Amino acid sequence: MSYWGASEYIELAGVVISIITLIVTICIARSIPEKDKLCHRKYIREVVKQLTNNKRAGKRCMCKIIDIDRLNTLYPDNFNSRNRKSYFKAELEGTDIRGVLFTNAILGIVQEKNGTYTVTNKESYTHKASRCGLIPYNWIIDVDKSGDEIDTNAIFYCKFKKRKWRWGYYCVNGNDESFVPQKGLYLDRKPFKAYRYYLLTDNTDTFRHYIDVKRDNDAI
Repeated sequence: MSYWGASEYIELAGVVISIITLIVTICIARSIPEKDKLCHRKYIREVVKQLTNNKRAGKRCMCKIIDIDRLNTLYPDNFNSRNRKSYFKAELEGTDIRGVLFTNAILGIVQEKNGTYTVTNKESYTHKASRCGLIPYNWIIDVDKSGDEIDTNAIFYCKFKKRKWRWGYYCVNGNDESFVPQKGLYLDRKPFKAYRYYLLTDNTDTFRHYIDVKRDNDAI
């Protein structure tokens, strides 16, 4: 029958301490990125709060949303072909738990007999709705409240992560570094992860009713 001596217990204690140290190190390594995300979220929320204070004073809060992947290669040019856009313009609305909200269109809609709303391109619309796009906090790289040499409005530098297949015209690089239009299937780049629709009424003091809108061709 063998008995452990002092050296064996010291060795076992060293192994236990090493395991505990490794577990603590892994936990700290995981918590640091999460803390960075929370700090970034807090920073974006504070900046948006400052910008929306101007809106409460009666000023429009039109912002520019720039695709960070095209900042050095395309901006400030902005082609009409959808998959070559380097930026969008939209009116800042505020924040919610998931990200920052921007109104980027006012749509003419009609209410069907079953109560649903659909987008119409004709002048025979019966209602109007504002389309509000959501950009998650982690898609926003940074915000410049003072704008740049091209635009004095606030600029949101974002990672356009949303992709949607479309059929239509797009641009490719030509031999002389120009852009050549082509038609076919391409991936559209979108700054918004999702859309919300709010029914517009004449009484601006009432609560904005959230509605479900169908047939919006630009919807995510």
